Amino acid sequence: MRSYAEAEDVVQEAFIRLSARGTGGVRNPLGYIYRTVRNVALDCRRAMKRRPEIQSLDPMTEVAPESATATPEDVAIRRNQLQLVRAEFRSLPSRMQRAVAMHRADDVKLKETAARLNVSTAYAHLLVLNGVRRCRTRAGWD
Repeated sequence: MRSYAEAEDVVQEAFIRLSARGTGGVRNPLGYIYRTVRNVALDCRRAMKRRPEIQSLDPMTEVAPESATATPEDVAIRRNQLQLVRAEFRSLPSRMQRAVAMHRADDVKLKETAARLNVSTAYAHLLVLNGVRRCRTRAGWD
């Protein structure tokens, strides 16, 4: 992955997938976990290659990045998406909103985020993952 935050997103997604499926009946659970994380990482890399312009727009930034080649229409679309993300972020439950803000905007590690919110690290993962997913869905990125 290109950044620590992307790697954490991969781990969060793998955690969700493994939680849904479990590892019961698997001969080599550790290998299964490694394979799941690898597959999620590959899925993320493929998605980034398909949507590079979206990856440059961080939902937590104040201003949408505008390249020299962006058309006025592109700029308007990005600004609209940013407004949608902000609106969705404001509508998140307060604990989820705080978890997303701490982890994504303030760059606080998930373990510390969990401690500040007085929840388990796994639950902090879920809060951040679900909050970011909701924002991305609202903007039409998923």
